[in-house]
Amino acid sequence: MGQPIVLRPGQTTAVGSGLAVARVIWHEPPAAGGTATVRDAAGNVIAQLFYAGRGKGPEPQPVTFNPPVQVQGGAVHSFSSGGHLQVHLQGASGSGF
Repeated sequence: MGQPIVLRPGQTTAVGSGLAVARVIWHEPPAAGGTATVRDAAGNVIAQLFYAGRGKGPEPQPVTFNPPVQVQGGAVHSFSSGGHLQVHLQGASGSGF
């Protein structure tokens, strides 16, 4: 069985037909806090994670969709103010990423 397709940190885009977001994880968000957002090509917010900052609240918990959320417009865009934002897409690739 293949590994999930993962969008890597920063500003990233995946393009293709039939994309579905299965999970969003934000590792090591910036110490000052910030926001991470995942949108589809139509501009719909699929997930938004907030972090108040180190010592001001808990780190954001992973968001898991069961069943995965189908995206509109054939693209997924992810943005974060820092840290490692991972967007797991349903399906698998030969290389694992």
